[in-house]
Amino acid sequence: MQYGKSLRTLLHITSFASIAALIACGGPATEEGQTPEEVITEAELALQTELWEPVDGAELEAVRSKSPVSLRSALGTKGIFVNGDKVYRLREGVTLGAEVLSGYAGQEEVEVPSGDFGAAVKAIIVGADTRQPITTSLTSTPQRQVGRITTGMTAGGTFTTLSGLAGGGCSGTKIGNRGVLTSGHCFTSLTNTVRYEPAVSGPTRPYSTVTSQTFYVFGSGDTDDYALVILPGTTAVYGLGYVGLYAAPSSFEGREVALRGYPGANQWCWTAPAASFPACGGYMYRSVCNLSDVGQELEYPCDTSGGMSGSGVMTMVSGTRRVIGVHKGEDDDIFGSENRAVRLTSFHVSLLCVLMQGFGGGCY
Repeated sequence: MQYGKSLRTLLHITSFASIAALIACGGPATEEGQTPEEVITEAELALQTELWEPVDGAELEAVRSKSPVSLRSALGTKGIFVNGDKVYRLREGVTLGAEVLSGYAGQEEVEVPSGDFGAAVKAIIVGADTRQPITTSLTSTPQRQVGRITTGMTAGGTFTTLSGLAGGGCSGTKIGNRGVLTSGHCFTSLTNTVRYEPAVSGPTRPYSTVTSQTFYVFGSGDTDDYALVILPGTTAVYGLGYVGLYAAPSSFEGREVALRGYPGANQWCWTAPAASFPACGGYMYRSVCNLSDVGQELEYPCDTSGGMSGSGVMTMVSGTRRVIGVHKGEDDDIFGSENRAVRLTSFHVSLLCVLMQGFGGGCY
């Protein structure tokens, strides 16, 4: 299917100077040991469009000193783009999620309103804990495309995790040659660095940790709680491969899905390996169930707990594994408790694909 639509059709804007500037701003994000000068220099490119505007350093420091929870909300914008020590926000009049595409043939269009409902989310065990730790085949698909996400702040060459502030430990899925999909509520106003540990499980680390300072955060509400991290353009990163995206139609209700992610190491997992039982122990876990509802969100009784936010909700489509949602937490309405995810619609898929065009491509 074709997702190569102009970014203008993805966003509500009055005019554009150059779309190409946005989707051509490739280059490596930072790795450990790199100097700041090696961060991709997209500043001039960003300023050539009417999409992003730079945030003044004084304003940024003032915001970060007052509110560690959400940089996006504190700046009064629906989207931010962080690249090294530079932060950009969507210009006034530009909104993400306010328009629907018909870019996925044969699938219904679902309106994607922008919202900000805070970063406080819970994840639950539904009935007995049926999650299974994954300790083998970590270099096989899709395990090698799943990784632990740690958001934090790098200052003076020292990385500090932001666990306990609403950010910190999450999970992510590689959906492009360099793109990793995770939850927006994993990022705080202090976040300027993301660490990605692909396929780690307990003491087993088949790949090196990857560090990035380039990411997009779209929100923390029902339909916009997702973020895209751009990894360095190295051979090792490309070699991990990726799981493609798919816009989930309502006919997927009842379909089997699987989540792979990382519950907090000190949380309890009743199926944990003996070496860490009853603690989850930092292992990758797999949870399988069937979708109970495909509406504005995906709802399901898969077992999860804190740290699994950002896990890709995967299912098989025509014999190929696809990501159809981004796990965010519990849905505690009056009808009972289940877990939920941002449902990937044609809008989400198209936007993510367009943003990744300038960073090695990949999407489906």
